[in-house]
Amino acid sequence: MSQIIAVGVGGFIGATSRYFVGLKLVDIFSKSFTPTLVINIIGCILFGYFVNHSFITESNYPLKEFILIGILGGFTTFSTFGFEFISLIQKGQQQMAFIYIGLSIILGGIGLYLGISLNRLFS
Repeated sequence: MSQIIAVGVGGFIGATSRYFVGLKLVDIFSKSFTPTLVINIIGCILFGYFVNHSFITESNYPLKEFILIGILGGFTTFSTFGFEFISLIQKGQQQMAFIYIGLSIILGGIGLYLGISLNRLFS
């Protein structure tokens, strides 16, 4: 039961953080897909950093569920990513839609690798 609560509380924190950060990024980048892209990259970096972190793997508390599934699952926005991809296609912007997919996957993977590397460097 504590794991379910951890995921729920973490999800609330992640989702509200995603909304707040998204609002701030829209001010910077306008209403393009860029805020979602930035949020997903940040989420991948954080996931990579925490996924094997000793304080998560050695904890008796459900920190993995709280941080990785709850907070970061609520923070990253791949359902919004899918919606924005389809919206670009429907607007006839196929080239931009596939650039968006490529950037999201490649930069997300790089972000995950960067997070893992940061964890190894600072742990």
